[in-house]
Amino acid sequence: MADLFSYLQREFSMMNKPTKVKDNLLHKTLYTTFYSPFTPITPVGNFTDDLMKGYMENETVYSIVNKIAETASNIPFEVVDKNGEVIKDHWAIKLLENPNDDTTGNEIIYNYYVYLLSIGNSFLYGPKLVSGRVRELWTMPSDIVNVVSGAFYEPIAGYKLIEGNQETIFPKEEVLHGKLFNPRFRSGSWVYGLSPISVASTIISAMNSGNTALESSFRNLGPPYIISSQMPEGLSPEQQEMLEDTYKRKYSDANNFGKPMMTGTPVKVEKLGFSPDDLKIIDSSKHGLRVLCNVYGVPSVLFNDSESSTYNNVNQARLDLMSYTIMPLNKQFALKMDKFLGLKDGERLRFDYDNVEVLQEAIYTRAKSLSTMWELTPNERRIAIGYPRINDPLMDEIYKPNGSFTIGTEEEQQLEPTVVNPNDNNLRMNKK
Repeated sequence: MADLFSYLQREFSMMNKPTKVKDNLLHKTLYTTFYSPFTPITPVGNFTDDLMKGYMENETVYSIVNKIAETASNIPFEVVDKNGEVIKDHWAIKLLENPNDDTTGNEIIYNYYVYLLSIGNSFLYGPKLVSGRVRELWTMPSDIVNVVSGAFYEPIAGYKLIEGNQETIFPKEEVLHGKLFNPRFRSGSWVYGLSPISVASTIISAMNSGNTALESSFRNLGPPYIISSQMPEGLSPEQQEMLEDTYKRKYSDANNFGKPMMTGTPVKVEKLGFSPDDLKIIDSSKHGLRVLCNVYGVPSVLFNDSESSTYNNVNQARLDLMSYTIMPLNKQFALKMDKFLGLKDGERLRFDYDNVEVLQEAIYTRAKSLSTMWELTPNERRIAIGYPRINDPLMDEIYKPNGSFTIGTEEEQQLEPTVVNPNDNNLRMNKK
């Protein structure tokens, strides 16, 4: 009842408050057709089922999701001001480093990505102080969190956690909802992210079935078969029972696999099924790995798939993982966290990649290549390798070496070329 009272208070305040959202035709069209105020919106899929069959029961999904989550969560974060300068001892950094008494900041981000990459949704609970500042961060069991609808000018009123017979509604302002894009807009589906495991459900189901068949084949020491008599009268029920008992007693143990069975009765053995080799279960598993790596945007060579790799080395694969998967995910997380924490005056959260070895190697290689391109200014070289420019007129000059030909406009060609010692402190090439 308290939750309902708070909701109604918020609704009345919104009705009396001038807002452009009230005149948003898209909101009216999409939301008024299915929204019942203060009602949980049921997801189209079953997120708990996806979590169980995908992340918790498929070793390939588990490995890929953990690889991404672990790599992303181990990148340190910092808060910078509007000029890009790092702010020391910022309250947001202290919160992210020690979000609560039971969890570290790395664990919070790791858990966030496990849920996001498994079911497409991840929820963090951040109770706030009277001042409005977030005081703690907690991972919510995202597969059992439902979005609570509001009105068309406030589509999402809160989030309901349903555990057994207990239901708890959390205020919208105290929950961070990270989600992957969902193109399905009907019946409120868009309020939930699209589950990657649901997208790859066919290949995951095939891999799980293959693993079950492989386990069954090993447990039964091969595919099923029929033992029948070659005698015209066949085997009597007593003979059949005796043969079965003898087989189970002597040959059901894996240590006896392959040992010949002796019988005084002529018998014929007919195989009913196919062996794991016949079914190409191992090849199917490799195919599944490659498909899932495509779904998650990671190179399969990082998961011991050297057969189909076109990479010259593993370092290039690690660089691609960092550049095309980890960094974009972390950037989106930082943007959402900026809004959730309410950072102001140009302050923003960012991840610090200065100590990521594979990126530093790439920067060194690129810087070495750019060092011979005297046609670029020092600032242009810095920007090309991801460093910020330095506000100094000398850093925007072209320093032409002796003996080189002249380029540029006729007016520029009349200028006396300047040669600067690269060790000159005036260049101040160190990263700020």
